[in-house]
Amino acid sequence: MYQTDKTKQLTAKQLQRKEYYKTHRAERLAQRKEYYKTHRAEILAQAKEYSNAHRLAVLRHYSNGKIECAVCGFSDKRALQIDHINNDGNMDRRLHGSGLQFYMWLERNHYPAGYQVLCANCNAIKAAKNLARKRVKSEVRITND
Repeated sequence: MYQTDKTKQLTAKQLQRKEYYKTHRAERLAQRKEYYKTHRAEILAQAKEYSNAHRLAVLRHYSNGKIECAVCGFSDKRALQIDHINNDGNMDRRLHGSGLQFYMWLERNHYPAGYQVLCANCNAIKAAKNLARKRVKSEVRITND
């Protein structure tokens, strides 16, 4: 075995593979690109299926097994969204990403508290109420000054 650094030792076969990859990198990238061109629809369908599986798992967890809106009971999965109960979604998106990246973060962190499932309408209504509440608070501060 050859030692490349203090923590990792590579066998001769591993070094041979690594060297092969380096010398044939351009060829392998071209093969991948060609494969993607010919199998694009199939690859995208698999990615969509993978993403939907994670999304449904998160929705199922935060709606206690029955996938529906916490406010009105709407159950069309296409319109259901994860809502940040404390209205800190902007900060969450900066820290953990959105979409699949966010769903996977929730799963890896064992579904932390502070989230609920809302339909698009209830989520929009909640956002509008929060915005109106912020406007009233800012108007009160302006008149008090």
